[in-house]
Amino acid sequence: MDDCPGAQGGADTHKISPILVEDVGKKYTLFSHPAKRLAHSLTGGKFGRGKEFWALKDVSFEVKSGSTLGIIGANGSGKSTLLQLIAGTLKPTVGRTKVKGRVAALLELGAGFNPEFTGRENVQLSCALHGLTPDQVAKRLPSIEKFAEIGFFLEQPVKQYSSGMFVRLAFAVIAHVDAEILIVDEALAVGDAYFQQKCMRFLHDFMERGTVLFVSHDMASVKSLCTDVIWLQQGQIVEMGSPKTVGDAYLRSQYARTQRVDATPVPPTAETKTPPQELVAPIPVVADTRREVIQQEGLQNRIQIFHFSTRDPGFGAGQAQITSVEMLDAQERALVSIEGGEMVCLRIRAKALATIENPIFGFFLRNRLGLNVFGDNTYLVYHRCSRVCKADSVLEARFGFVMPFLPRGDYSVCVALATGSNENHVQQHWINEALMLKSMANDVHADVLGIPMHEISIEVAGE
Repeated sequence: MDDCPGAQGGADTHKISPILVEDVGKKYTLFSHPAKRLAHSLTGGKFGRGKEFWALKDVSFEVKSGSTLGIIGANGSGKSTLLQLIAGTLKPTVGRTKVKGRVAALLELGAGFNPEFTGRENVQLSCALHGLTPDQVAKRLPSIEKFAEIGFFLEQPVKQYSSGMFVRLAFAVIAHVDAEILIVDEALAVGDAYFQQKCMRFLHDFMERGTVLFVSHDMASVKSLCTDVIWLQQGQIVEMGSPKTVGDAYLRSQYARTQRVDATPVPPTAETKTPPQELVAPIPVVADTRREVIQQEGLQNRIQIFHFSTRDPGFGAGQAQITSVEMLDAQERALVSIEGGEMVCLRIRAKALATIENPIFGFFLRNRLGLNVFGDNTYLVYHRCSRVCKADSVLEARFGFVMPFLPRGDYSVCVALATGSNENHVQQHWINEALMLKSMANDVHADVLGIPMHEISIEVAGE
């Protein structure tokens, strides 16, 4: 593997690009029958002509040191091919890939393992292929065994392993080979929840010192792990940029493809203000038992609310359009700010542009990375009530809830109106950033959010 530009001279690793992909293309020849493939091979291509297929074409990008690049796209878009080119297990037809540093790759399930060898023997072989000495392998075997947690199966041939055991052992190896670049394909999807959490903790630690290429269909993982994202489609880059921007564009495209509708903005219409009251479900009111203390100690979680934005026109089938989104107080007044722990009502209004059946309203509160923090929809409340809404009718949905305590930062409210059922529905209008919120917390509530507590108590028996 060649050195990347900027790697000469000093040891300033921040100026080094560990991965450089320049005008890369990968071509395969497809044959309609095995006999044609054989004839093509035996005659050096004179007979048995096949059809050219470019798995990748004109792909160029650069990965900076210490960054994490996510690669997204539908099955068959070229993601795995690209990773194999970077890992060096495939050669490009045109262009070049330049990689600097030790690479550890978790690609196809069980790739690189000899099925006849035991788990221990495969660990020793894999570590040696990654450049570890026999002494280093011997010292790290106990740690690898502990990480994999496959027990006595370590002494069994890997052909007897389940898919989950394959992943456990393969990930345990790449976690112990002192890699500088980590390439992870969708393999983690087959592991159990406990092991996935362990792998995610390792990835977070690795990202502090190394470079990661990460392929996943899980947009939440992509948004939380990656600093940049590439969207591949039919072997070419459609879009490259921040996880939130590219991820939202990709999901919009997927909705259009799976629901056979255009992912185009819904045309604007005038707002009508006659809400049908039968769409309103009552929500019980509760209060946080610590409210007085929070107020007295100056620990309020003030959240600023910005008005409904038309900057994002949204997308959908277009038979209905969301016309307004507001946060209301108990007196039906639009709020410009709220305290964490207070009761709030999210009101979504929409207009039917054609006759629609069984509307479903929903929302997500998202953090600055675009990750869903919490949300809900109207399906469970009304799934037994068949409803037809005629063209020009106005719909209103309300979600009454206690606003959680939000850590300091920017948030957005994503809203959507679909028709059909929870399992089989069509998105009529989806807006990613209908409302923008800014939390000015004093950082007294940790993690993703703080839940208002209806009751907190301690009881000591025997006193």
